[in-house]
Amino acid sequence: MNEETFVRKLSEEIINSTRIIPGTLKEALEKAGGRAEGLEKEALKKILENCKIAASSRIPVCQDTGVFEIWLNIGKDACVKGIDFNRAVSSALKDAHENGGLRKSMDPEIAGAVHISFRPGSSIEAVITPRGFGSENYTFLRSLPPGASDKDIKQAVLEDVQKAAARPCPPYVIGIGLGGTASSAVELSAKALTEINFSPSGFEKEILDDINLTGTGGGGLGGKFTAIGIKIKRMPAHIAGLPLCVHVGCWCNRIGRFKIETD
Repeated sequence: MNEETFVRKLSEEIINSTRIIPGTLKEALEKAGGRAEGLEKEALKKILENCKIAASSRIPVCQDTGVFEIWLNIGKDACVKGIDFNRAVSSALKDAHENGGLRKSMDPEIAGAVHISFRPGSSIEAVITPRGFGSENYTFLRSLPPGASDKDIKQAVLEDVQKAAARPCPPYVIGIGLGGTASSAVELSAKALTEINFSPSGFEKEILDDINLTGTGGGGLGGKFTAIGIKIKRMPAHIAGLPLCVHVGCWCNRIGRFKIETD
């Protein structure tokens, strides 16, 4: 596979990622809409109508097509000689904005956040996230004391979500990164947004249930569905502290995925 082929495929998938929300997210919104009442129910109904129109009309689900965060998992045996992946991502992003009706929100030029890792095999796997800044502005980083309990973690997350109030477009999806360094906690929480659990159990469910008791509700109009999904990603922490990052993601948690076989 050459760079031109990769750029063309990536550009196509970038455009698609802005137009269609993941099936699991759509199902969670439908489920919440079926149980909501009053103004919250109307808000969720409008959200789902918006998604249907975007998919059928081939236009972005949200006008803020945001900053693109892209994870590339490259097979160690992939036939990619000569491909400069950072350059290829930049080219694909520029092409997608020019040909896909995407809002040029970057200043001074279109760019993305790229994460490159390697795996066995000969394929390339990509995860694409158009990150709107209504939610990105509500990313919270702190360091908890050594030995912080689940209660401490839950309280910190609740404080952050309440600070966000209704500004990042609820119902939210909550990505949480724990451990490592400050920078790795941020990356863990961003990656968590690509792995949201819409039927959580255990500690994740405890946090989600408590968030929904705040009453912010879908659309910020009051109700039971301030958030509809959550994911915690962890790594070991130093004995002197526990970095915690919370991404308060909007309902429009767009994710694109594709895989290319290069052999």
